[in-house]
This record gives sequence, structure tokens and C-alpha cells, in this order.
Amino acid sequence: MPRENHDEIVRALVAPGWPAVRDRMEEIVGWLADPNCTGCWVALEFCRNLGAGFIPHARDILKGDDHDVRHVALTNILNGWSREQLAQVEPELAEVAMGSGPDGAWLEALRLLVRNGLGDRPRLAQRITGMLTARRSDLSELEELQRLLEREPAS
Repeated sequence: MPRENHDEIVRALVAPGWPAVRDRMEEIVGWLADPNCTGCWVALEFCRNLGAGFIPHARDILKGDDHDVRHVALTNILNGWSREQLAQVEPELAEVAMGSGPDGAWLEALRLLVRNGLGDRPRLAQRITGMLTARRSDLSELEELQRLLEREPAS
């Protein structure tokens, strides 16, 4: 299907509005997986505008294993939520913040918790300390590799 039709497909999907599309939310959320797709941005706008209606779906996303959807939701939907809304998904945010993965969702979740005064502060501080230690070690290793490359002539 041509990419330019994706936004039309999602617009038609969300056109009935809330709560008429309640049973189609899984399909709507599925469009969040590819931010390079025009349909993703239509779905994002719809989900953002749901406000509190999106909370149960946010919980499912945070508990789920779709890293792409989780990252997009964290950075483009939950990032704009009030402290009160975030507090309703605090346990799920905390779980993501303590996890890992290439998508960076753990850092987004950690950022939302800390900046909004949520979560178990000592546990979050311990997580940050651990990640700083790991990143410093990675940085040290990268600096050593860079020095080796600079010393050795290219072959």
C-alpha cells in the first residue's frame, strides 16, 4: 500500500471518535510502531487527545514487549502528560525504568519519574548510579579504542 494512504487509513479508523473506537484501540496503537509512517502521526494525535482515556492503553503498552510502540508512546504521548496522569501509570513506568534495551525507553521512563517527583527515589537513585557507572566504563573503553586507532596507521 502506498505510504501516502496510511494517514487516510488511520484517519478513517479514528473518525468515529472516542468512545466509538474503544474496541479498535489495539489496531490504533499498532500504528505507533513506525514513526516514519504517516499513519503513526495521525494515531499519535488521536491518542494524545484521549487524555485519561488513554491511561489503560498506556499501561498495556508499558507492560508489553513492543519496544518501538513503547518508545514512541513514552516520547510522544506520556511526555506531555501531567503529573497526575503519570501517577496513574507509575508502577509500569518504574518497571520500564528499571529495565534495559536498545530503544532507550528505560531512560525516558526514568526521566518522567524523576522530573515529576514520582517513583521510589532511593531505588531510582540507585538505578542512575548503576547506569552512570556502566556508561563511564563504556566511555573509558571507547576512549581506549580511539587511542589504539590513532596510534596504529591505517592498513
